[in-house]
Amino acid sequence: MEWLVPMMRHRQCAKGDVLFRRGDPATELYVVFSGSLRLVDLAVELGPGTVLGEIGIFAPTRQRMDTAICETEVDLGVMAIEKVLELYYQNRRFGFYLIRLVSQRLLEDYASLRDRLVAAGEGTVPRSGAGEASPTR
Repeated sequence: MEWLVPMMRHRQCAKGDVLFRRGDPATELYVVFSGSLRLVDLAVELGPGTVLGEIGIFAPTRQRMDTAICETEVDLGVMAIEKVLELYYQNRRFGFYLIRLVSQRLLEDYASLRDRLVAAGEGTVPRSGAGEASPTR
């Protein structure tokens, strides 16, 4: 993903800064160059080399799914949604990378939720169709 760096703006954040909050409009994609952030709801720490913000960009509501707080000073590469979408349509390699990244994150989040429910003795996660709307594909 180093080839993306020249297309990004540079942003520095201080320890304790909130990069975005759940429900905020998803207007940027980020690459962590140094430092660490925490996704509050998922209780996940993200470090250098991590791409974040991609799920909100492709979500139907274009909103952030979690809150990201800087655990340390953080150095970020920032790309506006317009540039992300332009590259997505123009560059197959980038588009495929984003699709795989979003899929991987959603599968990891699902597995984490499933494991937490099982550990809490709540059994398994209900399957779609048990009173819930099934996503269309």
